Amino acid sequence: MKTFLRFFILWLLVFTGTVSLYSQPAQVPKTNTTKVYMHYMPWFDAPQNPVAGQNYSWGWHWTMNTRNPNIVDANGRRQIASHYYPLIGPYASNDPHVVEYHLLLMKLAGIDGVLMDWYGSEGSNGDVGSLLTNSNAMIDKTSSVGIQFGLILEDRFWGNIQNARNSIAYARDNYFNKSNYIRHGSGNDPLVGVFGPITHQTPAAWTDILSHAGEDVEFLTLWYESSDAGSAADGEYTWIYSDYLTGITNFYSNRAPTLKTVMGVAYPGFHDYYVEGGAGSSYFYIPENNGVTLNETLGRYDQYKSNLDFLQLATFNDFGEGTIFEPTVENGFRYLVRIQQYTGVPYTENDLRNVHRLFTLRKKYLNDAAKQAQLNTAFNHFVALRLNDAVAVMNNVDGGSPPTASPIPGTIQAESYSAMNGIQTENTSDSGGGTNVGWIDANDWMDYSVNVASAGSYTISLRVASPNTGGQLQLRNGSTMLTTAAIPNTGGWQNWTTITTTAVLTAGVQTLRLYATTGGYNINWVQFASGTSQPSSAYYIRNRWQNTYLYDGGDRVRYGTSPSGTTYQWAMEDIGNGQRELRNVSTGEYMHIENLTGYIQCTTRTPGWSSSRWSTEDAGSGYIRFKNVWQSNHFIHIENLASYAQHGTIYTSWQSAQWLLEPVSTSARTSNEAIEKYIAGETVTAWPTLVEREFTIHSDGSYTALEVMDVYGRIHYTQSNLQGRNVITLDLGNLVAGAHFVKLQSPRRSKVIRFVKK
Repeated sequence: MKTFLRFFILWLLVFTGTVSLYSQPAQVPKTNTTKVYMHYMPWFDAPQNPVAGQNYSWGWHWTMNTRNPNIVDANGRRQIASHYYPLIGPYASNDPHVVEYHLLLMKLAGIDGVLMDWYGSEGSNGDVGSLLTNSNAMIDKTSSVGIQFGLILEDRFWGNIQNARNSIAYARDNYFNKSNYIRHGSGNDPLVGVFGPITHQTPAAWTDILSHAGEDVEFLTLWYESSDAGSAADGEYTWIYSDYLTGITNFYSNRAPTLKTVMGVAYPGFHDYYVEGGAGSSYFYIPENNGVTLNETLGRYDQYKSNLDFLQLATFNDFGEGTIFEPTVENGFRYLVRIQQYTGVPYTENDLRNVHRLFTLRKKYLNDAAKQAQLNTAFNHFVALRLNDAVAVMNNVDGGSPPTASPIPGTIQAESYSAMNGIQTENTSDSGGGTNVGWIDANDWMDYSVNVASAGSYTISLRVASPNTGGQLQLRNGSTMLTTAAIPNTGGWQNWTTITTTAVLTAGVQTLRLYATTGGYNINWVQFASGTSQPSSAYYIRNRWQNTYLYDGGDRVRYGTSPSGTTYQWAMEDIGNGQRELRNVSTGEYMHIENLTGYIQCTTRTPGWSSSRWSTEDAGSGYIRFKNVWQSNHFIHIENLASYAQHGTIYTSWQSAQWLLEPVSTSARTSNEAIEKYIAGETVTAWPTLVEREFTIHSDGSYTALEVMDVYGRIHYTQSNLQGRNVITLDLGNLVAGAHFVKLQSPRRSKVIRFVKK
């Protein structure tokens, strides 16, 4: 009787519209049983916050000490304290539309729960109240989306023990009693971590603090710090560190087996903004390596998962430290797509794009109550995993507009189609991982919604693999065939190569179709670059300090005094947004810094690498500086005179980082003879090369000044008024040991001499 009554009441509620069965959050199907949690930062404030009665300014995490988000560039992007730009722009953490967007993205990526970076209910930090409000905005929404949540405590501002006690009591009364709080262990205890601990570092303190939880807590400290909590700690969790693979491998294999509970970690990279933001020094740098870093950290977890209990992704949105799963302008949805593949959910990038579309419609119709009510229905369909119904509602709201268009110029992953016929996707072994499109037969096709920035000719690069010959693919716009590409035999389904073709595109939002006239190949991605790959002219690149020229010297860029031959010639390929790629005319290879080896590499590169893209700055007198797009504080220079071009931070006054572009057709220095005329009469000798105290220089007397510097460009000694002096003796007894340089200068030239101080 009671069962029938409960059923009748539920039926009545559904029938009357009080409860919608479709709004009940469905559990996401996953083929990977690993529990995957996402670390989340709640600390962003912005003035466009739509929460009623709230008035915010830009928070420190968008500005740090040097950025002003009220400054908007030509692309409509605000100036923020990050090397990455969120796809939805900078936001407020308690914006309900942002919270909805973030949680739906996590759900469709197979994330089981959110681990909130939690500052507590009180503390010495002035923003503790807004942080709590922001945290609760996310926590209060998790249940309706069907995602769990937990806490990673930040005890750094709990200046006294009472702050800590009261914060844990707040968690007891407001969080631990929720049905979707993450619990673990035989006692089904609430999972709580601490970032550190930092302030309270004694077992007695944590026994006291956690006694206010009202129940036993599954308590984890940062790796190697559980002794600070003593018996109160149940285990540890790993985090991001400079020796990332070595560190986590050692921890997983040696430390983890000795602990009761262990949480592993995976992340895409680490590139903080503290130096540029005037907020201190950088911690370290871990490159993303086109997705390889994430694959490696996921792989290490899988290798040692028998020693581990669950996985934490770090982080969803730490823009200041540049470790981000949230979709960005730079990386699109790629890292969440990789997590979709890892967790084994039946969803794709296109589904994530539809979540993004929901967010854009929320903002587009912000003040339209009727449309917001319809979008509430779309949200309910999303959480119930009725994705087609969600799209249908959004189409009705916005007149059937297509999903968010991919920008051109730009790179589109082949699996991010808006519609298709006949194809399937699979995991790829290509660089960066992810999925590729395969099982392509004749007459199969894929449609892509794109937004072409400007009409004109575009170079189209396709990443393809095939064990067959005779493959052919067309790019179409409606019934118009734009270009045809022949797919070569690469030797296997996962032996990848890049082919190029060109096409003229019209401006604006449109649908482009990849159409298979014949099949038998795989596609990983397609890139559109403005202009054609063949430049109208080439240049010699001459250094202002040394009057030397860059050339392709194998796997790296070197420099020489005589620009003879095409290895010294560089094509400037304009890729839009004021950026260029530097391609060697002789080898076809590109300057880049992908491996961050300290020197400028010159090899083939994958189209789309920001490490091979350069912007230019005016250095005065016709000279320019080349600034890397990926590492935005790195410039090309030759300060250390190590026979190859370097990259790194510079002082803008360094002439070693200043370059003159000399068109090949009009260059005044195309032979040894021209160079010899330029430096005619110069004779400089110096001794000894291994200096104990005195260092003697013999010259023609034309130099007026000198500097003694170390290999880092730091000046240790100067002399001036040297005009007419043929012999110069330096007392270098107080100079530190190591390699150094003497730089002789005159109004017309300079000379560098290397020596080693004992």
